[in-house]
Amino acid sequence: MASAHTAVASQELPTSVNSKPSFLPSAAPDALRLEQALSLLAQSGQVQPAGVEGSTPWLQSLIDALCDLSSRDGLTGLANRRNFENAIGRESDRVARSGEPALLLIVDIDHFKRINDQHGHVAGDLVIKAVADALNATVRPMDLVARIGGEEFAIILPNCPPAFGAAVAERVRARVEGQAIPLVSGQ
Repeated sequence: MASAHTAVASQELPTSVNSKPSFLPSAAPDALRLEQALSLLAQSGQVQPAGVEGSTPWLQSLIDALCDLSSRDGLTGLANRRNFENAIGRESDRVARSGEPALLLIVDIDHFKRINDQHGHVAGDLVIKAVADALNATVRPMDLVARIGGEEFAIILPNCPPAFGAAVAERVRARVEGQAIPLVSGQ
């Protein structure tokens, strides 16, 4: 059902990192950030509390929630592509500075188009969620699992020696392959 491949590459990775979400300009004054956050809140149908002017903790939690939403995949809750690109840049910098190893695994769901074609997009979403859960359950808390495309995932494994690459990839593959995905009748 899934394939995971490891390879040693000598390709340079991008090292620039932009950690601020695009909807919050880095040089924006607080008033503009507040206006943008409140506008997004209004668009989402949320009601702002009375006396919002003095509720800095509430605004900070709103901004934090918006930042989290902008870095997570809506279907799986995993890191999204933007989050992954920022993380791989940071990890590349860390490896260059420290000389410590890291692995990058790319996981793709085999024959996913056939699943969608034969069982529909709801079933396809169930498969993507199940694979995401299996990947998350297989790696360490310090690893980053991201959905980087439709049925493509990436896993960044900091401090993981290349000698462990094949074993980690096989463990991930076996976990995904063994993941039961119950489909409702008609899916």
